[in-house]
Amino acid sequence: MKFIGILIICTILLSGCSSEKNNLVAVAKEPIIKEQAQKRIKAFLRGNAELNDSDLTQTFTISEKIKDVMMVYEVRGEENRYGFINNPLIKNKETNIEWLFWSLENEKPLGDLRIICTNLETKQKVIGEGKISEKKGPIQDLPSNYTTIPLNRYKTLSEDKKINGDIPASLSSTTISFPQSGIWEIEVLVNEKTLGDIKVFVQNDEANIHYLND
Repeated sequence: MKFIGILIICTILLSGCSSEKNNLVAVAKEPIIKEQAQKRIKAFLRGNAELNDSDLTQTFTISEKIKDVMMVYEVRGEENRYGFINNPLIKNKETNIEWLFWSLENEKPLGDLRIICTNLETKQKVIGEGKISEKKGPIQDLPSNYTTIPLNRYKTLSEDKKINGDIPASLSSTTISFPQSGIWEIEVLVNEKTLGDIKVFVQNDEANIHYLND
């Protein structure tokens, strides 16, 4: 009987140890699982797990004062030369891109605009055209709706990023649809003269676009 009793006690003790060990394992794995999930979520939100910010042309910000209110816009392109107001680009969705141009060598860029967009992976091309005219009204009067960045919120999110107060001299608009997702290179030509190129990322669909407050 004593022997049986000892066996029962040992069994209970071993079972308790095993349960405690399993709990420890679960606790140890939880942070790893959370970290992996966060990585997957970030990759999903970006639409491409291998996409690097350095793969794309960087953005800069410009400000414009409207009735004593400072409006701040994010622009993707080359600062103080050219760029477009940054908005999500969606595969197979017709998008109106608003272009801004600054004076080059004291001359306002005016005339014909042509953009040649090339998918860097498949080499497929699409072309958009527009007319560049002198900027006469505020940016907020452009046909497309853009979400401005409240100045106080922008400074909170990125104190070290300079806000450019130089107003563009001319503007244009092109309507284009990207047939494939991925990284595209947009060559910008004014009167058939190349100004430069901009690398952008085209999302698969709007479901992948989320706006988070970190």
